[in-house]
Amino acid sequence: MPVQLPTFEDGYGLTCCVCGVTEATSISLKQTKKRVAKYDTPQGEVFLRAWIETKPRESLYVNWARSVCFENDPPPKMTTQKIEDVLQIVESAYNLTVRATVCASFRVPIAELPERGIIRPLLLDGKSARVSIRMTGASFTLTGLPTSRLKWYVVNPKEDAKIVHVDLKGYGKFGVSQTYLSEIWRWIYEQFTVFVLGRGRIDPNSQTE
Repeated sequence: MPVQLPTFEDGYGLTCCVCGVTEATSISLKQTKKRVAKYDTPQGEVFLRAWIETKPRESLYVNWARSVCFENDPPPKMTTQKIEDVLQIVESAYNLTVRATVCASFRVPIAELPERGIIRPLLLDGKSARVSIRMTGASFTLTGLPTSRLKWYVVNPKEDAKIVHVDLKGYGKFGVSQTYLSEIWRWIYEQFTVFVLGRGRIDPNSQTE
């Protein structure tokens, strides 16, 4: 079955980068060059890049990013017009288990942040007789959870329609299959919805074996 592709259907997600280090196995991966292609989603075009490195450890790398991320920078140079050529690299690691480092970026309007969430309360002005202070960014280290780091900053602090950019980093254990990419995206997006949007709860033991 073909690899399921993430679609960024909510509109918050921007990028996701995954480094999956294989566990001990009798199956060996072959090193590959980076392959890049793009595919269409409801949120516009998405660039997908994948490659395998065998030193110092066998690792499967997969990155995907919406084209909106490259409005001010050159987009990735495509190596193929066929997304299947990129997915073949993921398919070559089918049935392996990897310990993955997952980094993802999101953007969300401040108006959509919960009043009692992690970020919104920090945006309040602090004032004294002559000084006004407003926090426009912060970085948190988290322990005992799948997510180890949350970093955020206000993209346009001087404009009325303020947007917050959020970076998340987490660690998990995953099986490589046709749902590998979509499963990882759902997993990191769950962290985002809890810590940033204030929805649901995180299981501390989720994917942290």
